[in-house]
Amino acid sequence: VRFADMVTALHAQGATRWLELGPDAVLTALAQQITDEDGQVFVPAMRRSRPQTETFLTALATLWTNGTDVHWPTLFTAWNAQPDPDVPTYPFQRERFWPAEAEAAPADRAGCYTASWRSVPDTAAALSGTWLVAVADGGDDRERAWTERIVRAMTENGATVHELVVPDDDGPVALPDTGRLAGVLSLAALRDREQPPGGGVPAGLAANLRLAKALQNTDAPLWCATSEAVAVTAADRIGSPLAAQTWGLGRVAALELGSRWGGLVDLPAEPDDRSSTRLCAALAGAEDQVAVRAAGLFARRMARAAAPAPRPWRPAPGTVLITGGTGGLGARVARALAAEGAEHLLLLSRRGADAPGAAGLAGELRDLGAEVSLVACDVADREALARVIDEIPAGRPLRTVVHLAGITDDGVLDKLTPERLARVLAAKADGARHLDELTRERCGELADFVLFSSLAGFLGNAGQAGYAAANAYLDALAERRRADGLPGLSVAWGPWSGAGLAGAGDGHRPAGGLTALDPDGALDALGGLLGDGRRGTVAVADVDWPAFAPHFTAIRPSPLVSGLADGPVAAPDGRPDGPSLAKRFAEAAGAQDRLDLVRETVWAEAAAVLGHASTDRVIGDRGFQELGFDSLAAVNLRNRLIVLTGLRLPATVLFDHPTPEALAEHVMRELSGEDPDTDSAAAPADGARDVADDEIDALDLQGLLELARNTEGLAR
Repeated sequence: VRFADMVTALHAQGATRWLELGPDAVLTALAQQITDEDGQVFVPAMRRSRPQTETFLTALATLWTNGTDVHWPTLFTAWNAQPDPDVPTYPFQRERFWPAEAEAAPADRAGCYTASWRSVPDTAAALSGTWLVAVADGGDDRERAWTERIVRAMTENGATVHELVVPDDDGPVALPDTGRLAGVLSLAALRDREQPPGGGVPAGLAANLRLAKALQNTDAPLWCATSEAVAVTAADRIGSPLAAQTWGLGRVAALELGSRWGGLVDLPAEPDDRSSTRLCAALAGAEDQVAVRAAGLFARRMARAAAPAPRPWRPAPGTVLITGGTGGLGARVARALAAEGAEHLLLLSRRGADAPGAAGLAGELRDLGAEVSLVACDVADREALARVIDEIPAGRPLRTVVHLAGITDDGVLDKLTPERLARVLAAKADGARHLDELTRERCGELADFVLFSSLAGFLGNAGQAGYAAANAYLDALAERRRADGLPGLSVAWGPWSGAGLAGAGDGHRPAGGLTALDPDGALDALGGLLGDGRRGTVAVADVDWPAFAPHFTAIRPSPLVSGLADGPVAAPDGRPDGPSLAKRFAEAAGAQDRLDLVRETVWAEAAAVLGHASTDRVIGDRGFQELGFDSLAAVNLRNRLIVLTGLRLPATVLFDHPTPEALAEHVMRELSGEDPDTDSAAAPADGARDVADDEIDALDLQGLLELARNTEGLAR
């Protein structure tokens, strides 16, 4: 009972390592208070509410690493373990520089998600300040009627409104000199009801892309309105799948632009005053994906859906047409269908039988019992695709369509061009539209019409605006086929392991919290969806929401995913929030302390973007390009700094200040409100200016190399 005396006596005799044998760590805590000095080790053998085996092994390991002999053979005899004399006696210090392929998630861990719509209040809300209402050049009577009603409603609700006509060309958009803008509402996508003659990028989508670029040096949030681009209820028919491309682009804009993005609003088919007033309520509200309907305002949510039991996909007798059929993903799907009894596999690709590995793939499929046809066809060419469909043997009628064709051309919005956007839309969106139209016109009843979409379009993925726009079109097309009573299922896949659909889209690494799906398990999940009669759009992904949500909401909150995380969502990487950083900056003792604080912040955020465990690799005079930053990483760092500092940093801030030191000095001046022209102490030396020029040249060279690779691909 004389515990303190006993511990003191043992300590006087040289005891330095203490093991508590009991149900918790009560005595350990008491002993630490009695002998509070360096060199003492206190270890409990058990802890209340903690796994006993793990706690006991930790105790033994702690004692052993602090000099206590442990007879390990006694412990491990029952486990048939053998000692390894070659294991180093120092702690491992391992850092991986090359990305490892993510462990594939089994099918039963994947979550079958849908888009749901919840009613939100549509009471009149006051607007203020100066707004721009942007319209595409040459609008029809319907567009002019919508514009007239919306401008009147916004004015009646307190806004000063100026109209801006976006010219129908590829030049920059000239913003009028109206002073500071409270917001910009684009009605350009009301134009996107029919595909323009000759294909290409829809006029409204192109105008919205150009508007986003024109506003990059302002803090005015951009809202984009569409009409009949989304389905709020099962009875809601999508009249403008083309306009859904603006929704895909907008979901990415929210992740890249932060506070410079306002949101998306879908309007009914015909203009009316009540809908225009509700639009004003949406512009003043907290939701950023909203539909205006006769019944009120509705906000989009990502919701869990009931998942059918996974099972193999058994295709209907007849012909199965697979676009992108000789690629990695197409080959995997073809093998799975052949193994389940597909009679005739019609594999389309741009090179057909000349595609690498096509002959070997055809041999495998024939060995599995399927008849195989390899056909060279660009599905963006409607006439060529029509000829292929017309030549399908009458004895093997077309019963199943699987659309896998697609390309990516990733890049941030500020670098995206209509030409790059057109390339991505052609294979994915134009091909899907042609398949929809031609099978309606020329084929009998289909059993399955399956579109492989992506989370990039359903949820958003920074750097993939073009890919998201194309996949959002696929989702809308499937919803319209469902409303028309036709088979149609668009699956917005999360990342797959192996070839195809890597990350949230081809060639993209999975984001934090997303685990790649096992391809065989994913196809079984698809079989379950089709067997369950599922139509429309469903997202399938393995998402660890507490890990994913902080990254997804790093630069702006997202009502879309509210309620999916099973617990409180912490900021990623343990970063301080904006107010605490601003407070620390204001309380710093002097200019050097403030600069050190900003340096540490810039280094920490740069290291986090690159995936480094510490800032050691970003400290110094190396430029961002040399450190491994690409355009998307540059935008991510800029957005993270905006969140932490509250500053308005342009999209080109890393190009203008292309080393961590130069960027830290710039952020320091901005936070201090100093005039950079008179701040000689913070001005870069001649050597630093040389580094900056070299980095800008290197980044420009990188862009030229990307252009060369793209040109080479087009030539092929």
